[in-house]
Amino acid sequence: MPTVVLSVLLLAGLVLALGGCARPPAAGPAVLASPHFRDGVFHNQDPAAQNDKSFFDVLKWRLTSARAAWPDHVADNATPDVPARVDTGLRITLINHASFLIQADGLNILTDPVFTERASPFSFAGPKRARDPGIDIDALPPIDAVLISHSHYDHFDQASLKKLHNKFKPHFIVPLRNRDLLPDDARVSERDWGGRVQLNDYSEVIVVTAQHWTARGLFDRNQRQWGAFLLRLGKDTPRQVYFAGDTGYNTHFKMLREEYGPVNVALLPIGAYEPRWFMRTQHMNPADAVQTHFDLGARQSIGMHFGTFQLTDEAIDAPVLDLATARDKAGLDAKAFVAPRNGETFIFE
Repeated sequence: MPTVVLSVLLLAGLVLALGGCARPPAAGPAVLASPHFRDGVFHNQDPAAQNDKSFFDVLKWRLTSARAAWPDHVADNATPDVPARVDTGLRITLINHASFLIQADGLNILTDPVFTERASPFSFAGPKRARDPGIDIDALPPIDAVLISHSHYDHFDQASLKKLHNKFKPHFIVPLRNRDLLPDDARVSERDWGGRVQLNDYSEVIVVTAQHWTARGLFDRNQRQWGAFLLRLGKDTPRQVYFAGDTGYNTHFKMLREEYGPVNVALLPIGAYEPRWFMRTQHMNPADAVQTHFDLGARQSIGMHFGTFQLTDEAIDAPVLDLATARDKAGLDAKAFVAPRNGETFIFE
């Protein structure tokens, strides 16, 4: 039997063994009341985009793919510029993958923090990082809030979250039915799409629509909700920062702009997109991300979800190269949509 088949079957068996403990608790009133929860699972806004890939689709992908070789390690992180607090202006630092530190209005906010060596339920298998975090978890400033978009292991890392909880006791904000994955004594706000959480007197976060799916085992597919976040930060010069989490391209970006107005900064995924027959509904490619930049009316877009963990078939530098091609084709200035290095800080006055 080919090695790739054995690897997939072994990983499936290990995940199967975890399947029972991956299931969420019984659906509560907020879940049952959600218009996006039907027949025991959450649904995308577009029914045609509901993820229905089977284990055999995964096997087909792995048997037919031309997976690019990644380097074991790339040492090209930037030096972050991270004060303890930012009272005026806005600073955004890419830590790695979809993990950002957002600083504004005296708040320090993390998105999808992953600091472990692998994006996996196992310490010995699964995607291994090729780049170090741009900020070590022990070097973070005090963290006030943590936004988690969904339960996939490259976004919802329980080891990192437990350490953040023990050190900072932050406010965790998650889509519906994700609370059980966090420490029992954590402060957690669960919200459906459109739900709001006040962060302080002048800043709030809104959970907004994304097109994706969830699972941590083989028996909990789409039983936890996924989402994106719109941050409204500051009093005198409020800014809107959009964090996409994981998402395929669809009309929800234009709908977000229509409801909330254009965004100042959009944090958009540009990696994990090949092969398109398998990834199209769940992950944007760089051309999709450039169109999203326009759909959102973004003044500035920053790429993410690339270059740290090899999740799909494209080469480690393909998202950056394909983003440049997509920008040129769309007539978009290179500075308006950048692909940062881990640790790179962007300062907006």
